[in-house]
Amino acid sequence: MINLDEIQSALDYIAAIDENDEQAYEKILKTFINIRFIPVFTNTFSKNEDSGRLRATFRTRTHTDTKFFQKLNDISYPPSLTIKSYARCNRPNQSVFYCAENRPTSYMELVEYWAKEKNIGDKIAVTIGMWEFQRDLNLCIIPKPQNRITDSEKLYGEIYDKKMAEGGYDKNMKDLSDLIFSFMYEQFSRPAKNDKKTYFITSAFTNLIMMNPNIDGILYPSVPYGGNGFNSAIKRSVVETGGIKLVHVTKDTFKIRETEEGKHNFLQIDSFSTNNINNESGEIKWNHFRHFIKRILQFSNPFT
Repeated sequence: MINLDEIQSALDYIAAIDENDEQAYEKILKTFINIRFIPVFTNTFSKNEDSGRLRATFRTRTHTDTKFFQKLNDISYPPSLTIKSYARCNRPNQSVFYCAENRPTSYMELVEYWAKEKNIGDKIAVTIGMWEFQRDLNLCIIPKPQNRITDSEKLYGEIYDKKMAEGGYDKNMKDLSDLIFSFMYEQFSRPAKNDKKTYFITSAFTNLIMMNPNIDGILYPSVPYGGNGFNSAIKRSVVETGGIKLVHVTKDTFKIRETEEGKHNFLQIDSFSTNNINNESGEIKWNHFRHFIKRILQFSNPFT
């Protein structure tokens, strides 16, 4: 049985790997495999919430103000060949379906990008798709073992505690698991836009977990939301086989203004929704005339 010192040594080795090493990802993945004890605590998220409504997840894309996504593929997972770099849960040429547990979390993933890449006076359009569960999904959770602060950390941490208790793990096994998850929670919580090493670690860990055919995806903390919300990376096969289905699409438009402190402020100037979606043909249809009339009735300028 591997002990705490051996796991700590392995994690220290991973942390010390040079991100410019051409085999950095492979070394990290091999180290995770060699640990032999990688805790996988999954939770079955039923397709129905307690209210009886279908559970939903949300995926968001930024684009130009004049563009309307007409195809389901425009807001689904990207084609594998377009993926050129490592990200939170994927390596190059590997496509996963990134989404968030609610709309605010989905938006927060973009606000940091908007503030850095967009200018005062620019218009930003963002399309958010609501995908409903068509079956129960089995997701691996990245919990925070100790010092939970946010509601989300407490919610998923309690699931972790319950699974540990149900599994009958002794204190040694609990300590081993806590050590690994403390390390991984830190990695998943770390901003990594300019830190490819973090992406090497989180994507290697995710790929090891996703090898299990009974796991549909991985649930991890949102970096911009500071642990107040969680994101998911769901296997593309779940989407391809109808495990989740697009049921509603909203295009929101914002104008960037400057605050008195010189920071970016995002003023919403339009919102346009549709549930006219054909999941068989992959078509999304927008009723532009009805939206135009709605704007008139709201005493808004439809050409803003």
